[in-house]
Order: sequence, then C-alpha cells, then structure tokens
Amino acid sequence: MQLQVQDVTIKKLALIPARKGSKSIPGKNLIEIQDEPLVMRAVRVARESKVFDKVVVSTNDEKVISICEASNVEYILRPDSLSTDFSPMEPVVLHAIEELDWMKEEALCFLLQPTSPLRTIEHIKDSLKLYLKMRASSLISVSEIDNSFLKSFVLREDDSLKPVSDHRYPFARRQDLPLTYKSNGSIYIFSVQEFLKYKTFLIDKSISYLMTEEESLDIDTHEDLEKVKILLHEIN
Repeated sequence: MQLQVQDVTIKKLALIPARKGSKSIPGKNLIEIQDEPLVMRAVRVARESKVFDKVVVSTNDEKVISICEASNVEYILRPDSLSTDFSPMEPVVLHAIEELDWMKEEALCFLLQPTSPLRTIEHIKDSLKLYLKMRASSLISVSEIDNSFLKSFVLREDDSLKPVSDHRYPFARRQDLPLTYKSNGSIYIFSVQEFLKYKTFLIDKSISYLMTEEESLDIDTHEDLEKVKILLHEIN
C-alpha cells in the first residue's frame, strides 16, 4: 500500500539502535554530549518532535537498558547474534518489528542512530513532510561527498585498467562530473509493509533527504567526537 500525503494519522515508530561492543570507541552510544548520553539524546529529540506514536531502543547493552529503565524509555532486548560488528541493520529492524508485533501495521518506521547527534527536531519533521509529499517507498538522509573518486580505476587480474564508474569520467574535468552523495546514517524512513516485503531500505522509489556535511557528522572516531563538541559549542 502506497502512502498518501493526507495520511497524517498513520502510526509512526522511532527505532534507535544502540548495541554494545563498538571497537572504534568502546561504549560510544553512552558517550555524553552536553551532559547527555548519545542514546538518550536521540530519544529526547525523537520525543520532542511529537511525530512518533512509539520511541523504542533496540539494544543488547546492559548499561543502555539501565538508562532506559531509569528514564521510562521502552527498549527491545536485541540478540547478540544481531549485535556484532558485521551485523547488517535490516535484520535488526525486522527483529524489532516482530517483537513489537507491528507485522500487520500500516505504519512508518524511522531509523535514528544515536551517533548522529546533530540531527534535530526540524530534520525529523522536514524529512517526514518530504517523504509524504513525494509518496516515496523510503527516504534516506544523505550528504554530498567529493566526486573525484569517479575518476578512479580498478586493476583487473591482467593489470589492465577498468574505470570504477562511467568510462567517460576518468579524464573528465572536475566540473563536468556529476554530484555524488552518500548515506549519512542519520534518518531512514520506510513503510513497515514495504520493508517486510523487500527486506531493504533501498526500494524502487527511494528518495534522498539532503543534510549538510556538519549536520551529517557520525561519531565513529575520537576525532569525530571532538568535531561534534566544537560544532555544538559554536552553535550554543
């Protein structure tokens, strides 16, 4: 079922994934930004947006569970098998939908990772408006990236060159190259029923929601963390 612009009463779920065991920054979902753990910052922004019928954390981290219980935040206990460094996100979402018994719901799910702390209430509301306006199957937040990689090659087994993309690009002028974007992990929106059908976020009519490079900062290293702290200090 394709959602229509007027479907403003459809149920909406905010799913916040917060597993333990990060190798880059141990316990990074619990790192405090402005005296607030990242996972709780994501919960607060989701709640304050007043968009969602339900805000749920998916976790296997005992410390995250303790914080959720102390703060009256609903959580789902995620199996360790879905919480490794190599676990894709799609099975995590499927597990949450099943645990919440939303398998038959004509609903929207927002995936909001805690490590995108510059995501705002306005981003959530604006992305939802765009999703509904475009009658999309899914929405993925993106940021523009350097397009010079389009000029690159890979080597075949016989050491001959193969362009990584269009054969016209390796010797094209920079200004003639198309703009390129990447998913920034901040916001995913998708129909629960569409997701159950295709088991992926990238469906036929997937649209983008453009965010700036600064807004797109994803905390994966200590350097990222310092950048976020500096930006928030400047904003405040």
